[in-house]
Amino acid sequence: MKISVVYNYIDAIAPFDTQMSFDNAGLLVGDRNAEFNNALLCLDITPAVVEEAVQKNCTLIISHHPVIFQAVKTCLANSVPYLLAKNGLTAICAHTNWDQAVGGVNDTLCKILGIDCSATAQPNTEFRIGTLENEMSAKEFARFAAEKLQTAVRTTCPDKMVKTVAVCGGAGSDYYEEAALNGADLLLTGEVKHHEFLAADALGFSLAAAGHYETEVIAMTALAEKLRVVFPMNTFFVSELRNPVETVM
Repeated sequence: MKISVVYNYIDAIAPFDTQMSFDNAGLLVGDRNAEFNNALLCLDITPAVVEEAVQKNCTLIISHHPVIFQAVKTCLANSVPYLLAKNGLTAICAHTNWDQAVGGVNDTLCKILGIDCSATAQPNTEFRIGTLENEMSAKEFARFAAEKLQTAVRTTCPDKMVKTVAVCGGAGSDYYEEAALNGADLLLTGEVKHHEFLAADALGFSLAAAGHYETEVIAMTALAEKLRVVFPMNTFFVSELRNPVETVM
């Protein structure tokens, strides 16, 4: 099967033209007309991921974060684009288009965290707002999210009771004011700057950080599952490599 068939499927469920203006999603390295049997899905394409793809006899890598994000002025030996080309690998990157897609990053977060968005109008496709089955404190929700996502979670206003929760995988702290204005008691995202924690606390709003990697990598497994159903004759691996950043308590 040609790589273009997989590209077209991803484009159908998470259109690349819906990516945000700063983004660089799409087919970034390689040949859309090349044929493949195996593909590797990951959050980031690193030299270790390239090696993993080679070991698994993959000729296609599907990542969340773009392997080329800003203008590239050189392509030297051992840089990731160079390694991809050297090993005959094609890279498709589904970033902000997959964040906001139905079944994408934010929907996957809602599913894992038991947040029901079915009855809530979504004011912004970059995040989701829904309700918990049971009201709980922000601290209890943070503990629950930490267990589900296997990560450490920090939150402001830990004693505040929360029922309506917004989620935005990755770097979504910019949306906390908008989430609050749209009725959310808490916004869970990947990373939050210190001054944003302070500002949210001053507003009495619960802003929770669960890790950029941890809030997004789950959606690559979800994408792999979709691809396996649609293309059962091909093998779609999920990278066995884990977050290179370790939390030490």
